[in-house]
Amino acid sequence: GVTWRKDSLGNVRSSDGRHGSLRTDSLGTVRDSGTGVTWRKDSLGNVRSSDGTTYRQDSLGNVRASNSRSGLNVTWRKDSLGNLRASDGTLCRSDSLGTLSCDGGSTPPAVFKSE
Repeated sequence: GVTWRKDSLGNVRSSDGRHGSLRTDSLGTVRDSGTGVTWRKDSLGNVRSSDGTTYRQDSLGNVRASNSRSGLNVTWRKDSLGNLRASDGTLCRSDSLGTLSCDGGSTPPAVFKSE
C-alpha cells in the first residue's frame, strides 16, 4: 500500500511519489503536486476536488466520496481505533508517528490526509 507522512513544513508526502505531496495554501486549498488535483472546502463544509469528486461529511463523522463522472461512491468512516475504513474494503491505519498506510483500492480523502 501507499503511506503518507506529514513533514516538518506540514505538507503530506506519499511513499510512492506518484501521489506527490499535499500542500495547503493561504486560501485553504489543498494541492497534490503529483496529480495536480486540488481540493477546496465549500461554505457547507463539503470538500470538492478539481477531478469532480465531492466529499460530504455527515453528523456521525462519516465521509462520503462521490463522483458522477467516474461512478465513484465510497463511504469512509473512522473506527474506534482511529483507523479509516472504506465501504469497498480499503483499510487505512495511522501509526504513532502520524503515518497513514492504506491497503485496498481506494485513496482516503484529502480531508483525512491533511488533518
